[in-house]
Amino acid sequence: MARLTSEQVRAFWVGFHAQVWAGVNKVVPHWQKYCRVFPSTSSQEVFHDFSETGEPVIWTSDRIYHGYTQEGMTVVPYRREYSFKIGRDELEDGKMGQIMLRSEQLGEGMEVAKNRACFDLLNYGINRTVTYKTSDGGNVSPSIVLPDDQPLFSLTHKVLGAKSDAVPIPNYIPKTDAGTAPPWYLVSTTQSILPLLLTDRSPKEFASFDKATDIHVFEKNEFLMGMTERYGTHPMSWQTIVRCGNKLTPANLAEAFKLFAEREDRYGVQQMAMPDTLLIPAGLLLDANYAVNSDYTFTNGTISSENLKMWRSMLKIDPVPYLLNRAA
Repeated sequence: MARLTSEQVRAFWVGFHAQVWAGVNKVVPHWQKYCRVFPSTSSQEVFHDFSETGEPVIWTSDRIYHGYTQEGMTVVPYRREYSFKIGRDELEDGKMGQIMLRSEQLGEGMEVAKNRACFDLLNYGINRTVTYKTSDGGNVSPSIVLPDDQPLFSLTHKVLGAKSDAVPIPNYIPKTDAGTAPPWYLVSTTQSILPLLLTDRSPKEFASFDKATDIHVFEKNEFLMGMTERYGTHPMSWQTIVRCGNKLTPANLAEAFKLFAEREDRYGVQQMAMPDTLLIPAGLLLDANYAVNSDYTFTNGTISSENLKMWRSMLKIDPVPYLLNRAA
């Protein structure tokens, strides 16, 4: 293949650029269903507690004004980047198919990273931190503790503002059975509050050194391309999700429903958040179908068999490839 002119190189880069975005669009953004997105305006932001916002009451004399609690959680938007270089000789030697594939992988990698950043909050949600790799070979481990000073999944959550002697509320069934079954989740996604939040600081941006006159191309005889995006992720609400570490069976699914049914607010009023999604690792799809379609009846008096049957009938099964497919 003849030496490329600047016009030919530019035409190739238009194609590479398009292929990057094709890679982005190829990835299913599973995270969108479980994350509430906030536009971000600073290097870090403090979010107050979303677990208790009060409720309408009968008017007697004066209004009751519900304010934010002072307890907060800090969310830092980190810049993610994915870049690679292309030797000018690769272009001239006709390796266009390989370069197109690498361009598509770049876009895929950026959207996969966003999925992982969100679902790792569930994978490691019994911990107080989550770890990400940095470009210098190190790690950064931001806190993912909620305003009640508990990780997302805990046996001792409390509604902020509740009486000091309030009974702790679990949203987590620890693993007690044998085997290597991975954790799974019951989620309510129909409310304004979702289990996770994402602060959107700056959108995806593609950049490249693709001209013969660029200093790097002139000195190294290679082109550079890369994409960056800046966002932060953090747990938002423990009351919209339950995690179970035991095998996905009809009986254990009923136990997870029971945790939703037993929740109370700071006034002792039962909170009937409707779980509408069974969120699972892809490997549990057969187990999930069996558990949801089972005729299992729950003998505990907390929820009736009729309610259990209704909840199961409304449940959507969502297999997500970014969840751990092993015991955690």
